[in-house]
Amino acid sequence: MNRVALIVSLISFVLAALALNRTQERTAFGGEEQRGAAIDSDLVERLRALEEKVESLGMDVDSDDSPTRRDAFLVDEEAKPAAKRSLLPEGIPYEAVDAENRAVADVMETRFSGMLPGTAGDKALEESIVSVISTDIPAVQGRTPGAYEVECRQGMCRVVARFGSEGAAYEWADVFLAGISADLPRSRIVAVRGEQAGSYDLLVYAVRPGYEQTLNLRKASGAR
Repeated sequence: MNRVALIVSLISFVLAALALNRTQERTAFGGEEQRGAAIDSDLVERLRALEEKVESLGMDVDSDDSPTRRDAFLVDEEAKPAAKRSLLPEGIPYEAVDAENRAVADVMETRFSGMLPGTAGDKALEESIVSVISTDIPAVQGRTPGAYEVECRQGMCRVVARFGSEGAAYEWADVFLAGISADLPRSRIVAVRGEQAGSYDLLVYAVRPGYEQTLNLRKASGAR
């Protein structure tokens, strides 16, 4: 088995385990907090193990300084795969970057799902975010989401916005994050392939002041 095939096989196995945990053991609506923290910790450990395995093959994909950052994706989806790969650090296959994105999204989604939902303040913040998306942000060179969803809980808001390319998603995110920074100053963003062919979902996990620790992939959720 060549090097790339081995990497892809390893990543597929880890991501399958992550997905199984989310399906069978996710803690919803803030219940069973101790059990939820254990599940979240396990997801973080799996992500760390993934990074260590890839790094052992000579690839640097650290969570806080990785090729998933926006500079790596300022290429339209229509560009040739070779051109897109050329933007990544030498030796890192695009499949590894995509897999890391999904692993990060799994960790953040579990943390968001474990937060208490539905307060009046959450609803007001949701309306404010929708206003930023629909009114305050002008079209960024035509790069606007085809569809979006906004949900706020306890100390975090999740925004899912669909785009035709990763480049469009990250360029729009720059303007969007500036628009919500007064209420939600810290965020973690990641783009993953959408359900529709050729689409990408930009996932934004933005936190209120006091909940910054929730964005740290190497810490258990719930800490303030």
